[in-house]
Amino acid sequence: ERERERERERERERDKDREKDRDKDRARDKASEPERYEKDRERDRDKDKERDRDKDKERDRDAGRAREKEKDKERENKDKDKEKTREKKFYTPRQSDEEGHFHVVCGENLTERYKILDLMGQGTFAKVIEAWDRKEQRRIAIKIVRATKKYTKDAQFELDILERVKRKDREDNYCSVKVLDSFLYHDPRTDKEHLCIMFPKLGPSLLDFMNKNANFLLKGVAQMAKHLFEALDFLHGDMHLIHTDLKPENILLTESGYTHEGRRRVPRNYAVRIIDFGGATDEDHSDTSIVSTRHYRAPEVIVGSGWMYAADMWSVGCILIELYTGEVLFDTHENREHLALMEKILGPFPDWFSRRISDSARKYFRSDGKLRWPDMASSEKSIAKVERCQPIEELCGDADFIDLLKCLLNYDKKRRLTAREALNHPFILKFTGSSSRAKSSDSPHRSRGSEPARDSSSHD
Repeated sequence: ERERERERERERERDKDREKDRDKDRARDKASEPERYEKDRERDRDKDKERDRDKDKERDRDAGRAREKEKDKERENKDKDKEKTREKKFYTPRQSDEEGHFHVVCGENLTERYKILDLMGQGTFAKVIEAWDRKEQRRIAIKIVRATKKYTKDAQFELDILERVKRKDREDNYCSVKVLDSFLYHDPRTDKEHLCIMFPKLGPSLLDFMNKNANFLLKGVAQMAKHLFEALDFLHGDMHLIHTDLKPENILLTESGYTHEGRRRVPRNYAVRIIDFGGATDEDHSDTSIVSTRHYRAPEVIVGSGWMYAADMWSVGCILIELYTGEVLFDTHENREHLALMEKILGPFPDWFSRRISDSARKYFRSDGKLRWPDMASSEKSIAKVERCQPIEELCGDADFIDLLKCLLNYDKKRRLTAREALNHPFILKFTGSSSRAKSSDSPHRSRGSEPARDSSSHD
């Protein structure tokens, strides 16, 4: 009996110990409960913040789309108001009143057939108006040449070239602008006669599009490049003409509108037209004369070593990289700095280059053929500007595009790609496919006596 009593006593002691352990566990659980609760609350708060951020982003996107729609609607309304103003009122846009220039008054009739709608552009040479052709019921562009003997003669030369191009390309297969007609207009206000040249109404220039929107995507650059190469293959190979002034201002989109790719505005149509044939020439030109706008001028033009069709191809190379980056490749206004920029971006001039230059250009090179730079730089600012430039390989990650640019911007005009060869380049084929002008890689329009050199020794 005593033994059983002792056993029961031990059992009671064990029960007490277990109860104490349970109390301790309950105390621990109670102490840790707020911590777990706080962690759960923290997780819930993070999830709520994430949801709020997503909602804010969505609201911002919706607001952005709404603002874009509002802007588009506002632009449409402004265009409509402008159209109404043009139709109902006479107004005088800001313009040059230099001697010989036609004074544009929108809303007036140029002739019984043509009503002036707007002043599209102006320069030293002429003014370009948008006009309504009552007979054909369409909008056209009319270049009204400044009434001086020199400018009228130059315009007549351009008109003759445009007429030749039109006759040769009756099906309008190639992307050079086609003249519609021309006439002499007698201005009763000044008693002067203006040569008027009529063109189809086209879209903005590539420069204007970039200034108002953004630079172009690679596939867009490739499509426009293909059109340019086809046009130049026609001009060089069929017409034996050198444009000499290719630049973004002289290349127009065929349509005005745009569409969106993501948040970027892109042209509705990448078809382009080359305009301004006032400086065009054939093979019998003075090949040491200065041509091309500075930023798009080939090295052989700068140093007076003689230029031909390849000068146009250099200009296209400068244009294509500008369309992609939005920046002028050779942004300069002096010859020495221009040559230094070429070396910085494209690499040093080969040894033979300085042996084939004109006497007036020898001041840019040392006796060993190296460019006098930076010791003959015009300023420290000029040196710093050249140093900031990047090699061409760093301007784009597409290897095919860089290769095309190097082939177009080759110092050796004899090795530079022709327009037809450029149509077969992998960069063009990758984005656009083959061209009917690229059936043969043979190039019938290399400069006379300028077959591709086998090596640099041919320049000695």
